[in-house]
Amino acid sequence: MATMEITTVVGCPVNCRFCPQKELVRRYFATSEKRELDFASFTRLVEKLPLDVSIHFSGMSEPWSNPECTEMLLYAARRGHLISVYSTLLGLTEAAFERIRGVQFDYFVIHVPDAEGNSPIPLSSAYVALLERAFDAPLRVRSAKQISCHGTLRSEVSALLRGRYCVLDEVIDRAGNLEEGVSVPCRLAGRITCSRAGRSLDRNVLLPDGRVLLCCMDYGMRHVLGNLWESSYHQLLHGAEASRVRAAMDYESLPVLCRHCTVAAPFERGR
Repeated sequence: MATMEITTVVGCPVNCRFCPQKELVRRYFATSEKRELDFASFTRLVEKLPLDVSIHFSGMSEPWSNPECTEMLLYAARRGHLISVYSTLLGLTEAAFERIRGVQFDYFVIHVPDAEGNSPIPLSSAYVALLERAFDAPLRVRSAKQISCHGTLRSEVSALLRGRYCVLDEVIDRAGNLEEGVSVPCRLAGRITCSRAGRSLDRNVLLPDGRVLLCCMDYGMRHVLGNLWESSYHQLLHGAEASRVRAAMDYESLPVLCRHCTVAAPFERGR
């Protein structure tokens, strides 16, 4: 399914060890001053997306570091988009959580703090209470209940989970954007494709100023497909940059982020 990840703010306050925030901030603010995506802009931009495009509140920062995230999520759900969430829940209030409980989610992954401090999420009493409510609440989620942890689960979190969730603990180098602490995959040779998006290149990231990135690996903004303020969704997926990416998937001599990505795969004709 085609997806658009929403980066509600550039400059994530969590600043996890396994996230190339410095690279994103450096690249983004070199050409833009718009830090947050406001609700009015969001509604106009999302109306340019087909209804079969799933909206993911994840992107390249904690979605609820933007105080208008809840309104954006509810608007996209009312419009008819399938909604997914990947969040630490920092910035989400219990009142806002109650408002989103009626939404049908595809998945809702909660990123929790780890014992090693790779994700420096403060375990305040209010945050622990919200985690407990989120773990116990009957959220309408199609996929399996999942937790993301960049290390060992803290005992306080493990006690709340009570074994009811699948814990995801894989960390990746974001296609070479993260240079320390993770193993870097070998450069893939030959004709390649994306195991998630194929050649359609339709699993993208929307930034606050309207620019759309190839995917969630592109923290260095190497492949900006265009700006949704200026182009249609179809034009983004079939424009000059998307065409360059597809060509580079075929020819090793052309540079492309995908050759260093963990989700790249050899291309098989007919698939």
